[in-house]
Parts: sequence; structure tokens; C-alpha cells
Amino acid sequence: MGELLANSKIYEESTPKNKTSRRTIVINDFTYKWLMEQKRRTEQAGSESEYVIPANSGRMVKESSVTSTFKAFCNYVGVEYKSSHTCRRSYVTSCLDKGMKLALVSKNVGHKNKSTTLNTYYKCKNNYEDNLAIQNEIFKIYDFDFGGEQVEIMFA
Repeated sequence: MGELLANSKIYEESTPKNKTSRRTIVINDFTYKWLMEQKRRTEQAGSESEYVIPANSGRMVKESSVTSTFKAFCNYVGVEYKSSHTCRRSYVTSCLDKGMKLALVSKNVGHKNKSTTLNTYYKCKNNYEDNLAIQNEIFKIYDFDFGGEQVEIMFA
């Protein structure tokens, strides 16, 4: 992140839950541009804080403030509020359903074991047709020609 990476710092107001709680994550271009815009606005407003989006005091924003602001925003736009934990689950599910590697998703959310990510956070959203299409794509490499018509077989 340009200047932010060069001066990378770890900001923590309390001791992390465990050693995987402190992590570096890869962010996409949209997120990078959004963060840079927020930092520009913070500086334009006259804040000398080291944080991208500081509290009025210039310190780190408290989790309770983020939660209440997020609730108010959801209410304002007419969307049902969901907790940050639910958002983490949605993030994990979306990433895995779109083909992101499990190891990378687990690392991003700070899980030591991939099984935690898969068993606790992932909820398969693909329907039967999507899963069948994926399987057909995987087995396409074999390109067997059995002759005759193709039929769907159900196993009990």
C-alpha cells in the first residue's frame, strides 16, 4: 500500500487473542483505493492521526463505535443488520465459493487450522446445478464417449 506499507506498524489497543490474530492480509485494488481516499479525507479534515479512520480523539476507533455506526448505516439504507461475525462467515463463504484457496482464506481470517474455516465458517451456497456444472467441468478432461444418450443416475 505504497506509503502505508513502507511505514507499516501494528496497531493494537490490547493483547491479541492468539499469535494468529496479528496478520498481514492482501487487499484488493478497490479496498486499497477506498482506504487511500479515507486517509485523504482524514488529512483534509485536519487530523494528524496515524490511523486511516481515527476516532475524534485521533486514537483507534473502538469496536463498539464501529458496530453502532454499521447498525445505523444498515438501518438508513434499509438492510437488515448482521454482526461482524456473520460478515466474516459471508466473506469466507464467498471467497471459497468463488474459488479462492482454503489455505489463503484461513490465513486471512486468522485461523490456525483450515478445518476451523471449513467446518465453522463455511456454508455452501452452490446449488445442485452449480455443483453438477463444476463436477462436469472437472471430469471433462477425461472426455469419454460411451455412445448412446446421457442419463442421470441416482444412487441410494
